[in-house]
Parts: sequence; C-alpha cells; structure tokens
Amino acid sequence: MSAAGEAAPTTESAAEIAPMLLRTRSSAVGAKDRAFEVPLAPGSDLASGFSSLSDLVRGFRVFRRSAAPARFLCFSGGGWVDIARHVFDVLRQGFVRGRTSVEASVDGKLCVFDFLRMVRVELETGEANSIAWIDVDGKCFFPRTVLDDQRKDASFPKLEIAIRIAGDSSSSSSDCNSKKKRDFAANSTQEWSDESPEASAMLTSERVTRWTNLEALDGGDRYYKVVEKLFLAGMRRHAPNTVVTSIRKCSHASRSTNCRLRAFQLQTQMMGAVRGDGNVKFGWFGGSASDVAAIAAHGFGKPNNGSLGPEAHGVGVHLTPPHSPYRSALLSEADEKGEQHIVLCRVLMGRTEQVSEGSSQFHPSSDEYDSGVDDLKNPRWYIVWSTHMNTHILPEYVVTYRSSNKQQSSQRIATTERKPLVVGLCFPKLFSEIGSILPSSGAQNLEIWYKDFKEGKMRKDVFIKSLRALVGDKALASLIKKIRGY
Repeated sequence: MSAAGEAAPTTESAAEIAPMLLRTRSSAVGAKDRAFEVPLAPGSDLASGFSSLSDLVRGFRVFRRSAAPARFLCFSGGGWVDIARHVFDVLRQGFVRGRTSVEASVDGKLCVFDFLRMVRVELETGEANSIAWIDVDGKCFFPRTVLDDQRKDASFPKLEIAIRIAGDSSSSSSDCNSKKKRDFAANSTQEWSDESPEASAMLTSERVTRWTNLEALDGGDRYYKVVEKLFLAGMRRHAPNTVVTSIRKCSHASRSTNCRLRAFQLQTQMMGAVRGDGNVKFGWFGGSASDVAAIAAHGFGKPNNGSLGPEAHGVGVHLTPPHSPYRSALLSEADEKGEQHIVLCRVLMGRTEQVSEGSSQFHPSSDEYDSGVDDLKNPRWYIVWSTHMNTHILPEYVVTYRSSNKQQSSQRIATTERKPLVVGLCFPKLFSEIGSILPSSGAQNLEIWYKDFKEGKMRKDVFIKSLRALVGDKALASLIKKIRGY
C-alpha cells in the first residue's frame, strides 16, 4: 500500500526522511540503517521444552487442535525463516498422519522435527532450533521460548528493527553509516512499575508527572533532528510559522509500557509470518495534552473517530501518514502554555481495506484485512480498529510545538463557517454543551435533525439553518470554539 497522500514536500519527501524497514537479525542491515534491538514477547501456544507432564499434555492438545499446516517456519540466525519446500512436504505428510515427530534431511544433515516441543534437532551435533507453523485456517502456532542453534534466548528472542533514514543519494555516507542499538537482555531485564519509588518521587513536579514514561531529547540529538525534520516538512506547507519546542521519546521502561512494546513486536512478527509483510508505517496522532500524556503512560484508551464527526472512517484510532501531520494537528488542543502536542507512532497496518467516510464499521470486514484507510492509493487516514489499539500502534515520540500562523487559524475558522459541525468536531460533545443552554426539547429536536441529516432525509443547508435558528449564531460559534480549543 502506498503511503502517499497529499503532495509530498517539494524539498524533501517523507520517503527520504523516514520510511520504515523491519528486518530480523538474519537480514543484513545496510550501512544507511540505524537499527534498534527490542525483545520479542513469547508466542501464544507452546513452550520449547517441557518442565512437567501437564506441559506435554498441553503440547499434544495444541498439536491435535491444529489443522494441516500450510507453512512451516524455523527460528535461525535470530529470525523466523520458511522451511525449504522439499522438507515442508515431508513434515506436512507426517503431521497430517498424526505423527508427533518426523525425520527429514536439511542441507544434507539428518534432523528430527518434534511438533509437540516445537523444535528441530540436528542428530549429529545436537543443535536445536525452534519451529512454528501456520495451518490452512490461518491459525498461528509459535513457541513461547525460542531456541536458536542450541542457544536458548531466554523467553524473549531479540528482534532487530531497522529504521532507515534515506538521505539524498549524493550525500556522504558518513551521515548515514552510524548504527545505534538498544539491547534488552532478557536475563537481566529489570521491571519498573508505574508506581515505583522513583516515579513517586517525581510527583512533586507537575511537568514531570504529566509526561510519565517520556524522555526529553536534546536539540542536538540526531533523532530529535530527524523527527523535527519529518514533522516540519509536513506542517510548514500549511503553517509556515510552526516551531517545535520539544521532542520526547517514549521510554517503554515501565512494566505496562514494556509489555505493550513486546506485544507490538510479537504482532509484527506474527503479521509478517501470516501476510508476508507486516506493513509497518509511521503515523501521527493528535490530541490534547492530557490525551497524549495518557497514551504515553497507559496506551490508547479510546478511539478518536468522535473528534472527526461524520468525516470519520469507521470507529477506530485515526492517524495520518508521516508526510501529513497537519490533519492530525488539527485534532490537537493547546495546553495552558499555548503549546500543542502530537505523537509519532509506528503503526502495524497489515493488509488494508478501504473504509468509507461516515462508516460505522468497527472491525475488519473479513479475516483478509487487518486495518483500514480512506483511500487505497493515496491514504490520508490510517484506521486502526479499537480492538487492536495497543497491539498495532506503538507510540515513539511526542512532538510539542507552537503554531501562530494566521493562515492556519483563518483556515480553521473558514472551515468552520463552510462546514459547520463537520471537521474535527465531536457531535456528542456539542449536544452536551447545547443541552446546558437549551431546554431538553430543543436538544432532542437537534438530535432528530442530525439523524435525518445523516440518513439523507434533510439537506445540509437545511440542517445548518435549523441549528443556527435553534441555538443562535453567537452561542453556536462560542460552543464550537470551546470544543475545538481555540
């Protein structure tokens, strides 16, 4: 799926600034890649090795529950790779016949494949590698603990994710050759609670309390510069005076945030195994300061389709492509300091389907799809269903900025006048506010009119005229400004 939406910046396109490239450690990481290693969460069905009879029984039940395998995978060199076709045929034949282990030759070496323990053992050397499979019904069977060439990688094998920042082809290689890795050693991982003494000690500072699980980056930090460049490249086409005041990196250090990180990595690998490509994108999410802080601390708690009103594409979290932060920025609200906040996330899209404007869809239309977009060729919105909010979206950076551009303000006001109650407005909020100044009968009439308008029984101009007559222009404008925060 193309991530192109609006016209890319004339100076540097988003593709030149921040495309995503996921690779396991078995793939070579080029000189222009900056790679990060993160722990992968355990699989869902079976551990490699049994510590009790109950584990063996459970392994047998998993084996019996699986349909005929459509794909076998082996964990080797730090990543899952497909088993050769001639070996697959031997394994599948034994599997469907009910055999719990099968012998097969791999690269001239005799190996035993144990389906209950999900392991391949080379008989000559004793080296062991974990195996997994996906059955014909699309169900995935992965081990909880991974073995790689007789090396046990604890509970969480490392999965390397490379974020390639592709510069101009004529730029010097020294700008891109550096590679920074963050290793999370499973054997020495320290869990941090959101209520740890360190966190409690910081509660005396309101600013620190607000930005839990976020680390402020220095302006000279290379990742600060990359994120700033990406954000401003999309914003300044609409708001030239936009200035970034700070960028914070999500630390994923607390127990809950680290669990979400692991869940995202597991889903990425599982999606890649099922679809062939996880289709991970960058996406922007805009909201109030409290919303952004809550996301950094606790993950996504609710979809934001209500902020888009009838222009939402289903019930889910709406994010904009990396080159187009402006639309998400319109959903952000200024805090008491006049600053706005927007989150740069990694989004696991998988296979996308088109979702029409005003749709009430809240889940994939079939098992063939994982997420939605407003347009398959040139998406302006990525839609992640609410059931997948905290496994398919990973917050990475929070950008705080100021935008005093008069053109942006006038555009918002003009949009309000041209399309009242449509762009970036939550109707339940509006009805709630109107209910505080009107008798209940008036609010009920408004809901009936809006229902007729959505169903096409009332023209938009008639709906707007009725609304203005009921509430009054001055009161209506005041309520809209209050809800939108300007």
